[in-house]
Amino acid sequence: MLRARPFIIQVFALFLAVLASERNSFAAPGGAALPPEKAGEFEADSWLQLQTPHFLLCSHVSEKTTRDFADDLENFRETLARLFPRLVAKSPVPVMVYLFKDPIDFQPFRRRVQGAPIEDRGYFHAGAEGNYLTVADASGPGARRVIRHEYAHFFLHNNFARIPLWLDEGMADFLSGFRVSEQGVEIGVPVLEHLAWLSTHAQAPPSHIFRFSQEALKSDAPGERAAFYAQSWALVHCLIHGQPASLGLLSDFVRRLGRGEGTDRALQETYGKSGKELERASGRYTVKSEFRPMLVDRAASGPALPAAIRALGPAGAFHRLGCLLLQHGPNRAGDAERYFREGMEKDPSFSGNRWGLGRVELMAGRKAEALSQFSMASSLRPEDAAGLYLFADLLSSLPGSEIPETLLSQVGKDMQGAPRTVLLERQLLHRAIAVDPEFAPALALLGSSYLTAGGDRSEGIACLEKALDIEPTNTRAAVDLVGLYSVEGKPDQAAKVVEALQDRNIDPEILDILHKEVDEGKQECTDSTRPTGTVQVPGAESWAGTSLKSVEDLVADPAMRRAVQERYESIMEMPTEFWGEVVLNQAVDLANHSEYRAAIKLLEGLLPRATKPKLAEATKSTLARVKQDAQGCQAPKP
Repeated sequence: MLRARPFIIQVFALFLAVLASERNSFAAPGGAALPPEKAGEFEADSWLQLQTPHFLLCSHVSEKTTRDFADDLENFRETLARLFPRLVAKSPVPVMVYLFKDPIDFQPFRRRVQGAPIEDRGYFHAGAEGNYLTVADASGPGARRVIRHEYAHFFLHNNFARIPLWLDEGMADFLSGFRVSEQGVEIGVPVLEHLAWLSTHAQAPPSHIFRFSQEALKSDAPGERAAFYAQSWALVHCLIHGQPASLGLLSDFVRRLGRGEGTDRALQETYGKSGKELERASGRYTVKSEFRPMLVDRAASGPALPAAIRALGPAGAFHRLGCLLLQHGPNRAGDAERYFREGMEKDPSFSGNRWGLGRVELMAGRKAEALSQFSMASSLRPEDAAGLYLFADLLSSLPGSEIPETLLSQVGKDMQGAPRTVLLERQLLHRAIAVDPEFAPALALLGSSYLTAGGDRSEGIACLEKALDIEPTNTRAAVDLVGLYSVEGKPDQAAKVVEALQDRNIDPEILDILHKEVDEGKQECTDSTRPTGTVQVPGAESWAGTSLKSVEDLVADPAMRRAVQERYESIMEMPTEFWGEVVLNQAVDLANHSEYRAAIKLLEGLLPRATKPKLAEATKSTLARVKQDAQGCQAPKP
């Protein structure tokens, strides 16, 4: 049996330790990005900005180099969209590209490990409100391939929740070999360092490459990493073999792997080759140096770029680079704050740096201070989609008593019963979507509010559908959309949502849970005592409260049922960041009292919503243990 008390202590001790480490790290930032005595020595006046249809470039190089990068990226994105018509080329959040003039210019913004900067040529970071691409030496050789490689990773991950490491790196290297010529567009242009390695080393069997992990990639010697990258690229090149039609097969191969098929079987089913046959084919391919690029017809006309590049301005430069520093986490929040404050001094009327200060406070766990900064920023210009979304998200995590009446008085009453706090959140989210109609986090949060509060649920459905169209691997949006369709008595539409996720390599256990929710929705629709479309959703309930309420009837022990009811009554007084841990611990308590059905239902409802990695891991392992215990014991029937 499970041991309730030690496990509860473990969960909350782990959670509090994470919070404590973040606060401590924030208090002692890992190295200053600017001289502490004067941030203004930074060359804020010389940065440029270019907004293209799909990228925002922040540049410290010449106008010509900036425009060349923009043109290359837009052409690359357009080519990927045509090569993979079944995949989504949209980004759920803005893609920001930072072009530094040389490695010295880039030094303050490098990623760090234990305080020491990593000497890389650039990196990609997926943030909650933006995707960040950096190039350390935009005028140096190979700079465009570096940024194409990182963008290719984003493109793949936005479409597939899980990709084997060798395929992820091999595809990114293959796709980033991109060249525009008079004949058309070439993809898979040979990577010279990989060719050099392959010409002087014997290749390991593919099975060795298939087993490589991120941990091994970080810990192994540089020679091992070079071998892995070169051979992964060669395997992908061999599979595609210069034929555009092969890319469709590659997508099918990834989907088979995501459904749990072994690599050997997936190869056999997709390409008609076993692992051994692929090893021989790859060897022959390499010996013959058949690394021919794939030729693709150019589009009739490329995306139109703006005629002029504008100066970012000192306040804008401090804001953009402060946001980049903030992506490195609490260790660099102090550095980011210096940038934002310097930007505020340059132009107090510019909203960006005020939003940035709010994000610093939020990262430090100071919600009241963050609320104050966000409130001031929301009255400034320009409107900021990410800031308005973060403001609404913060409000959703606070008890109503902690939200000032001055904010709540901005909204009126809702005839359909939604609380003023929810109306204020929706107002902010509508403003965010007006700034950026494809800002998926705002669409998803707005849509989910109709599952837990009153209002026109058709708007919630439309928002969640659009969010999933932009970000098809967003399981949280999918869960909420399935819930709304079920509430509306539309189980067939809910089933289509789950069916679409099956092509995105979503965790099979999450898919099983969603299938169960769809089946329960179908059963409810056939229940003569509950007419279709009349399922009631409590006005102010959280998903956590709804989950607890739904298992009360499954609990046989009166004392345990009272405990669930008390937990339900108290959960709305807690910040949303604690809800997952509360539900997890309630499930453990239930399992320790042999209330297995209720525990399993709680855990299955939590798993798709557990966005924190440690919580997701704990939920998954606990669910497996509870199911195992349930098989060995007959759960008491209510």
